[in-house]
Amino acid sequence: MEWIDTKKEGYKFFKIDVNEQIPDFEWAFYTAKRKTLYTIDTWQLRTSYKRFTNIFLGDLAKNLFKSFIINQRPEYEKNIIEYDRIRRDDFKSNDRFDLKILNNDKEFNIEVKSSAEKISRNVADLLKRRIIINFGNQHQHFEWAVVQVMFVPKNLNFFKNENFYYENFEKFIKQYRKEFEENQVTAYIVGYADEEMQRKAVQKSLFSVENSSASANERKYADLKIDEANSLNKFIDELDKIFRD
Repeated sequence: MEWIDTKKEGYKFFKIDVNEQIPDFEWAFYTAKRKTLYTIDTWQLRTSYKRFTNIFLGDLAKNLFKSFIINQRPEYEKNIIEYDRIRRDDFKSNDRFDLKILNNDKEFNIEVKSSAEKISRNVADLLKRRIIINFGNQHQHFEWAVVQVMFVPKNLNFFKNENFYYENFEKFIKQYRKEFEENQVTAYIVGYADEEMQRKAVQKSLFSVENSSASANERKYADLKIDEANSLNKFIDELDKIFRD
């Protein structure tokens, strides 16, 4: 784990070698496997194989961000609530939240978004990617913070958009795990949007995504570039503020 500079002055990313975060990887693998059994597709029809890979990346991003907070502020660990750790439904229902910071009687929800990089391994290019903020569908909501994690593999062809098929689910996830580790995936926590920024972003401009080859319907997102968002430096400052107030 390490901070790295970007081309934007004063704006840093946090870089993580996923293969070094074994507990985070193992927990995401377990939760994704359980959730794949019960997750219902809304805007995209997916095979169980693709559904697993999507859920796995999301859960892995959440785990890594939790580890980032603990790495930077270990004194706050007891104040971090992870829904997957306290749920009692055997992963059958939707996640109520990703992470929550508790301080006295106040709660601060954190949603962690994941993106799989397929175009460039150049870190500078990540500044032009977006914070994922849903608009106009059942996933639209605003949180205290929406954090973006980008996953960059050694081989950019590793992450695929299209549906794919395999002879057996258990064999597939075993093979996927092997290939994921071989690709030496690097995670970059690239920034976040606070609630005010989220609300302004969906009012300002939107962009649409549609992929018929992947059986994906059109969906809209706020057009909020990473270099227009808040850096993690500010996140830590805002986190400290919670415990000072």
